[in-house]
Amino acid sequence: MQFIENSDVKIYDIKITNANQSDTKDTRGQLMTLSVYEDIEAPTIYAEVLIEDQIDLVKKLPIVGEEKITISFKSPFRETITTYNLRVYNVSSEVVQQGNKGSFYKLQCVSEEHFPASVLNLEKAYKDIVSNIVTDILVNNIKTQKPLNIEKTKGLIPYPIPRMNPFEAIDLLRQRAIGMMPTGGVFVFYEDQLGFHFKSIESLITEGMKTIDSRVFKFQPATKEDPIGQTHNFRNMLNYEYMKKTDTVAKLSGGMFNNITKSYDMLTKDFGQTTFKLGEQFHNIPTGQKKASLPNSGQFVDQFSKLDQYKFFVPKDTSKGTDFISDYLGYKQSFATLFNQNIVRGFVHGDNYLMIGDMITLQLPETSGIKTTEKQSPVTSGNYMITKLRHMIYLEQGRFKHRVSFDCNKIGFLA
Repeated sequence: MQFIENSDVKIYDIKITNANQSDTKDTRGQLMTLSVYEDIEAPTIYAEVLIEDQIDLVKKLPIVGEEKITISFKSPFRETITTYNLRVYNVSSEVVQQGNKGSFYKLQCVSEEHFPASVLNLEKAYKDIVSNIVTDILVNNIKTQKPLNIEKTKGLIPYPIPRMNPFEAIDLLRQRAIGMMPTGGVFVFYEDQLGFHFKSIESLITEGMKTIDSRVFKFQPATKEDPIGQTHNFRNMLNYEYMKKTDTVAKLSGGMFNNITKSYDMLTKDFGQTTFKLGEQFHNIPTGQKKASLPNSGQFVDQFSKLDQYKFFVPKDTSKGTDFISDYLGYKQSFATLFNQNIVRGFVHGDNYLMIGDMITLQLPETSGIKTTEKQSPVTSGNYMITKLRHMIYLEQGRFKHRVSFDCNKIGFLA
């Protein structure tokens, strides 16, 4: 019996069905590499499949960029299989082997919904809350049958959509969405293996903290894997790098510490002003940390919180309903800047349960000179949200291996 190692993977399906659905081929025997990408800033899933084709599938199936592809796999120590149902949209990088004995080519794939979304132009006037509009677009325009996880919003939006494709319209609505939480929320729209999500980052943090204990990653470069320690070492980080630690200029220009939103009501002819100061509101922000501090000194925060930084002007018409945008725009700008200040890229053993939007804990060591200590770094350790993720499956010494790379964001430092 072959011993199961971390990063092993069981592939159940790499099936390609031709355009008229008259033929389906299992291409597991031709698979060289597979990458599946998820991103909270992308509306759908994207994949690349590298094929070594010695039976001329391109001509026999044929593959012309319309095919359906089903990808299913499972990691060690997991019970549920992950399945992606995608469409091939391009065949690229074809290289013919010596002696014309076959060829290598890459299948570029995307979610089914991307096809209708690429040709539809919405021309519709709405007067509803954003979450209802997004649901209507997904169900009645794109006609997706996938599960939807739509967070309820507030504020009537009298909103005409002038010839936008559905995903462009949802992205614009995302920027205007105000959640039910006290802070209003910063919304993202994305797809993962469970379906489509229209959620605030703050609610993802709050919900993700309930299950974060099952996703704790440690960096232990000296650890040797052996049969006894397989399960324990499953969460070892293989490598990591700091993508972004801090950018003080971006914080200042982005109005992170202090900003002012001015508004004008076309009905009442009244001007309004909302001031946001991060130092005063930081305790209300869900950070995902048990105790967090701002990534700047108190003196620096106080200094730049005293400056009146004018950032936004919002016209509104209360005769058509209240949208709350001017009340929360300053917070949304500050939070988005703060959320993107501390980013780590991790490389770990394959786990088909990992998804974007997950909260994870990184236990990263503190470095002193050229030495790595046992003590955790308060700057880089802590709770993060996965914002980009890539499942990578590849052949290694005749066995398929699965590893995951992800980018994850953290709010503040450990206090």
